[in-house]
Amino acid sequence: MINTDDGYVVSVETDSFKFRTQFRPKYESDPDIGSYHSEMISELMVPDTANAVILDKSSLNKFL
Repeated sequence: MINTDDGYVVSVETDSFKFRTQFRPKYESDPDIGSYHSEMISELMVPDTANAVILDKSSLNKFL
């Protein structure tokens, strides 16, 4: 991801495909956008370790 003057460019290249896109973010301070309630979204992104399941990656990789 590259930060440009007015946005970002994302470039992904693998053996099978190339993908490039550009976007310009809009912010809550823009009068046409309004609030997207980031405080509510941030709370949803906190991991719930009390109810988490821990797996041995090597065993899972063998299965896959």
